[in-house]
Amino acid sequence: MGVYVSTGGVRDRTCTTVAEELFSQGFESIELSGGLYDPELEKSIVALKERGADITLHNYIPLQETPYVLNLASDDDQIFAQTDAHIRRAIDLSAMVGSPWYAFHAGFLIDPQPNELGKRISRRDLQSRSVSMGVFKARVSNLAEYAASKNVNLLVENNVLSMGTRREFDGNPLLLCETDEITEFFESLEGAVTLLLDVAHLKVSANALGFDQDLAFDLLEPYVGGLHLSDNDGRADQNLPFEPDAWFFNKNIKRDYKVIEVYDYDEQLLRKQIDYVEKLL
Repeated sequence: MGVYVSTGGVRDRTCTTVAEELFSQGFESIELSGGLYDPELEKSIVALKERGADITLHNYIPLQETPYVLNLASDDDQIFAQTDAHIRRAIDLSAMVGSPWYAFHAGFLIDPQPNELGKRISRRDLQSRSVSMGVFKARVSNLAEYAASKNVNLLVENNVLSMGTRREFDGNPLLLCETDEITEFFESLEGAVTLLLDVAHLKVSANALGFDQDLAFDLLEPYVGGLHLSDNDGRADQNLPFEPDAWFFNKNIKRDYKVIEVYDYDEQLLRKQIDYVEKLL
């Protein structure tokens, strides 16, 4: 298993179209994320696997034709049912193509609209944090059992809280952004799931909530099963390239599941990003 490249930055093509292009350039490890709805998704993934690609699925993959928001902490029964069904289908597909991982984002105390994701989320009433966290833990635990029965490792990704969203809500409408909550969550699940630590999310959330990103990484490191690697200005999740002196390179990033989540698909730039990671390891 090599360093994975994410397809999440492409909006005008299907994720498998991008994966085909990456594979033809010699990138064999690919995380499918984002893109347009693909009615032939499963067939396309199987074809990639048969050619030797190492494929893993992330969050909204397999994408549905009608956009919706995954929220395993929602108090809306329909949204929960849709989210739960999606994750189970993703686990099934991961098992079918021999992927050892499936990762999805932590839940929200609100139900955003699809067009709000990655942008400003308008203010609305929040669900109870303690109640939502309890519900989220129970639902993740059930899904972890299902994933284990399929020999798939389940990972939950830390959310990103921007300063703008914090100001809009005068607080935090997202789960798993800050160190204590993330630690308590994974401790309570006793290893049934691990953390997909998005270092760029951690950087932005640290700035918004006023904690130290380096210390946070050190405290969270025991729970990390995988990493999303990119950079930003500390104010928004920008999926920018990183340099050899990036702040997370003095940390322990020795995990089998490492993903370059840089949304610039210049071949040489991506090779350089992978080289930085491989030289460090």
